[in-house]
Amino acid sequence: MQNNLSPRYVSKKGIAEHFGVSQRTIDRYRQFGIFRSGIHYVRKFPNSNNSPLLFLIDQCDEAYRQEFVVKNLELAK
Repeated sequence: MQNNLSPRYVSKKGIAEHFGVSQRTIDRYRQFGIFRSGIHYVRKFPNSNNSPLLFLIDQCDEAYRQEFVVKNLELAK
């Protein structure tokens, strides 16, 4: 049985598939500040700059909704 209270981490490939975008688009979301280090993602090995990123899926979902869904609804008004 899976504990639903523990955070769910996924790879950059996994988060890209979740949103239906490319991994490069995920990099752009990081560059533009939509996904922020320590909030939306962490490094698998924190002391290594080449370490793979692990994304918190719930936090990324919320950031994505705020950035794209809410803003699109505001523009539609």
